[in-house]
Amino acid sequence: MSKDFLKEMLAGFDNFKKENYLLNPDRMKDLIENGQHPDALVIACSDSRSCPEEVFDRKPGEIFVGRHIAALVPPHDPTDEDDTVAASIEYAVEHLKVKHIIVVGHTHCGGIAGLASDVKEGAVGHWIQRACEIIDNVESKFGKDLSDSEKLKAMEQESIVWSLNNLKTYPVVRKAVKEDGLELHAWQFDMGNGKLLAYDEDKGSFKLIAGDVTNATVTNNNKKHSCCCGKKA
Repeated sequence: MSKDFLKEMLAGFDNFKKENYLLNPDRMKDLIENGQHPDALVIACSDSRSCPEEVFDRKPGEIFVGRHIAALVPPHDPTDEDDTVAASIEYAVEHLKVKHIIVVGHTHCGGIAGLASDVKEGAVGHWIQRACEIIDNVESKFGKDLSDSEKLKAMEQESIVWSLNNLKTYPVVRKAVKEDGLELHAWQFDMGNGKLLAYDEDKGSFKLIAGDVTNATVTNNNKKHSCCCGKKA
């Protein structure tokens, strides 16, 4: 890690303080005095290119985030010693009372590529092999004649569906869906094209829900915006 990078990190913290303490002094004060009340638990990949707070332009306190390789949600297992994912789900649902749980996978995912390559070694291999049935699911849906790129694309989306279905095996989730109206969502960030897809359970397929915008559209509709990500220049 270079000294220049560390300087950039420190400068970034100063910018964070300016935005959240100096320009908006009540923002962090309210979160500290009244606690956090995020509307959603976002389960996302650890990939540095798909940070949920950045991708969805959220401020502190707006989303509760759990990040790990490939955004996988294993089936509920009370005997599982690795209960990191379960703890995030339980805390978000029981204590924070979130209204939504959103699984956000993405294209060009190294974790899913590792699964497709049958990586089994080390902690990463042990983690992704929990989702090995994704390969069988894809072959069952599309056959075994897919090209490597087609198979990887199908596995990336199937992993999100797999995690969505596994969410429903958690008692705390089932209870909140039934009694409190908790909503479950499965989204995919198309990293290459800057688009967001959502899984439609009724149709069994993904559909575009955001990102269908061009630089020209943004420029014409809002002079304050300079790019399709919606951030002010």
